[in-house]
Amino acid sequence: GTMPGMGTGERPSQFFNIHEAETVDALVSRIMPGTEDDPGAHEAGVVFYIDSALGGTNLGYNLKTYTQGPFPVVSEEPTPVERSSTRDIYDYVSVSSDLASRYGYQSILSPQEIYRRGIGFVDAYAQSLFQNDFIGLSPEQQDQVLTDMDGDTATGFDGPGAKAFFTT
Repeated sequence: GTMPGMGTGERPSQFFNIHEAETVDALVSRIMPGTEDDPGAHEAGVVFYIDSALGGTNLGYNLKTYTQGPFPVVSEEPTPVERSSTRDIYDYVSVSSDLASRYGYQSILSPQEIYRRGIGFVDAYAQSLFQNDFIGLSPEQQDQVLTDMDGDTATGFDGPGAKAFFTT
């Protein structure tokens, strides 16, 4: 299928190119499918929302964002806050999961970079399994890619990780 409004010349244009827009639309459509009675992500135009959030001059940031370490590493165990001993861009702090929300969005990558790289990794993984880009796969094949991403077993995701990009 084509995207809503795509035939009218209206398309996300602030950030995504057409292939990226179609890929993100396909991803969100499988994650939040809809019916005629209950619209899903495609019907709601979620890709337009994501595109406009990533567009503009702020690289897609809409919240206070930390781009320098130390980054929190979330642990399920209650843990005292510990700093890594190394002083480099991978500096981290151990944080228990119940406190993680206090730390906000933190990444060395901007949201724009996360989407651009993540979409590339999705296509590369789809190619490795089914010799086709994500938008060329059957719904069942798309679901397999997403299941592997959600389970963090999809390969080739080198920042953002597969699970992290699925969550994004």
